[in-house]
Amino acid sequence: MKFKLMALLLVAVITFTATGCVPGESDRPGIKGSKLVLAPVGEPDYSAYEGNEFQIGAWNPTPYRSVYPDKMFAHAKDAGINFLCDFRAARNPGSQFQKRVEEIERNQMRTFINLSGYTYETDVRGNEFLDSEYCMGINFWDEPGTSQFPGLETASKMFKEDHPDKISYINLLPNYASRGQLGADSFQEYIDTFLEEVPSVDLLSYDFYPLVGQMSGGEVLSHSVWQLWLYSLEVMATAAKSVDKDLWVFIQNMSFGVNHRSPQSTADITFQNYINMCFGVKAIQYFCLTTPTLGGEFSEWDLAMLDRDMNPTANFDYVKQANQELNTFSYVYEQFAWENVMPIYGSLDNALNTGAFDMLENPLMSSKYVEASADFSVLIGKFVDDNGYNGYMLANYSDPLDFQDANLTMNFNANRLLVFANGTKEVVEISDGVYECNLIEGEGRFVIPFNA
Repeated sequence: MKFKLMALLLVAVITFTATGCVPGESDRPGIKGSKLVLAPVGEPDYSAYEGNEFQIGAWNPTPYRSVYPDKMFAHAKDAGINFLCDFRAARNPGSQFQKRVEEIERNQMRTFINLSGYTYETDVRGNEFLDSEYCMGINFWDEPGTSQFPGLETASKMFKEDHPDKISYINLLPNYASRGQLGADSFQEYIDTFLEEVPSVDLLSYDFYPLVGQMSGGEVLSHSVWQLWLYSLEVMATAAKSVDKDLWVFIQNMSFGVNHRSPQSTADITFQNYINMCFGVKAIQYFCLTTPTLGGEFSEWDLAMLDRDMNPTANFDYVKQANQELNTFSYVYEQFAWENVMPIYGSLDNALNTGAFDMLENPLMSSKYVEASADFSVLIGKFVDDNGYNGYMLANYSDPLDFQDANLTMNFNANRLLVFANGTKEVVEISDGVYECNLIEGEGRFVIPFNA
């Protein structure tokens, strides 16, 4: 009888364990056996921020003209542009300056005053427009060298004392500038000097135009992505993080010079947007809204979003579509703080892409939160929000004109993934913790792992 009772108890224990009914076991989220850190429990909710627009600006060389036509503002708003970078005070003196102000305010477009050779103290200080809700602040200089930093700090500090609620803004040189232009032996030294000598600015901004290639008669003859791009972004993003300031960048939406090709599709725009956002960029600025005056590095084939008659071009459509997609998830992206980038070397990729990855000095090569692999190169930006949720900006790194898909596999200790892709929001069940996706040219996704 004793042995029969023991046998019955043993059968009961085996049955209890096999059905997964060990106390607490069925309630434990995550992936059994995973060595990755467990993702938070519960779907994150960012609905309180829905409807917030991303900061999207445009460089506007229209000051060469005598007026700001109303249709220019209408087209800009239609494309998703919500501020202008380049209202040049020096080229709109006296009564002409006031006319431009009236045009800006009538059309309700926010803008920066670009000093462009004027000085804040003697030429702009005290102007009523500085108190307008449509004046975002002052763009003190575009692409200064280090010798200009002390004078710029004096002006910026004065402006911030006068207008603490406005933005002090200086756009910096790219890392392909010469030592003579930088006034430093390296790009890193140039940025470090700026942080030290111009601390009063509210953000960091710089331009880098990565779509290179020769053109003839408006046709692209060759194409590639400038390999220095990612390294420059790493330097800028790390600098911005070190001083807790936002990073703004410029996006190439037109051809110019001898080696910068024109966009050929919306993918050329989204490619730039999402790669920049992998580095935590908080505002994008397009070069340009209106087409610059003919001559110099601008030919008759080099057209911006609006041509020289203020009519939309193909580039206008590309930018508009890219901005519409961006604003479907930017309100979520903006709730996250950037941490680092993870380059995923494509197993089938070429040296052009992997060479750019090799230039990164401090990338995230492994993570306790995620594992990833791909057949063609993918860049992943790692973020975290105030509630401990990790966010990942995914971007296909191939030149969009290569029309190369990237098949990406990610592993999480999570059973759900909140996915923002192609203008949609979706909760994806990943019962085994594995997420697989195909990123076409120019595609980006923002994903957030969690456990149900």
